[in-house]
Amino acid sequence: MFLRAGTIRRASTICRQVLPVPVADWRDPHSVSSELDPTTLNAIVTRLESRGKDPVFRSLFDTYFDYVLERCSKVLEVGAGTGVICRALAARSFSGLLVGTDQSSVFIETARKLAIGEGVSGEKLKFLVADARSLKWDVKQNDFDCLIMHTLISHVDDPLSVLKAAREVACEGASLIIVDGDYAGLSYHSSASAALSQTVSAALVTATFASPSVVRDLPSLLSASGWELESAKGTCVSEMGKEFSYWKTFAEAYMPRVIGSGLVDKDKVMAWWDEQRRLAEDGRFFAACTYYKVIAKAV
Repeated sequence: MFLRAGTIRRASTICRQVLPVPVADWRDPHSVSSELDPTTLNAIVTRLESRGKDPVFRSLFDTYFDYVLERCSKVLEVGAGTGVICRALAARSFSGLLVGTDQSSVFIETARKLAIGEGVSGEKLKFLVADARSLKWDVKQNDFDCLIMHTLISHVDDPLSVLKAAREVACEGASLIIVDGDYAGLSYHSSASAALSQTVSAALVTATFASPSVVRDLPSLLSASGWELESAKGTCVSEMGKEFSYWKTFAEAYMPRVIGSGLVDKDKVMAWWDEQRRLAEDGRFFAACTYYKVIAKAV
């Protein structure tokens, strides 16, 4: 059931339940996941797992999973969250070593439990608490032939330091696979309320991503951190008409941070959300962002 005018109260309830945020702290929640309160952490866990099951999100796996399965034997995922990527690779019978790291002990413990529940746990699948800026001290290995950063780099304040840290644990010639969005171009459309829709779209980006335009800087950042760009390809992740899952749950997860930060007035956000849901119900919804798969080699 989609919201219609006059039922904004229900949407307001959603925003109180997902990712609550005090006005004083609206930093990218993923960049400070080790500092978050239990309620916010649990909400993010729910978001990561629901996103991991979404067909739109999972379609991004196909842009590089075959590459990993065919060429790699020791894989480190940096910023693994609840282990969605590592578990998916294990489920596809990856035969090498898979190590997933995250700064949040809650995410890592969740990843371990889910791997056991899905029957993919074992000696070749490990989850470790580690800081992406100092991997060599936490991981204690420097021979990975593949590193994965799947929607990580946009959530860090200092991408260069993270890329340098990744190089320190990679063997020469190792592959670095980065998948992330060019969120400066993320847009929810509305013909009737174009200005408001652009304002809320921009506020969602500001409140969610520490480095929303980082993919545009990757050629320079990779060169400065011991990596050589090998290939890059963009994929438009869009939903149109009645399609309304990936960008629906994204907005539901992060609207509370837009409101809590004061970036956009609550009444305006809720009016915008009511319209977006009605657009989807009427088959007129549109939202899109370009995601890039970037592969670099350790030099």
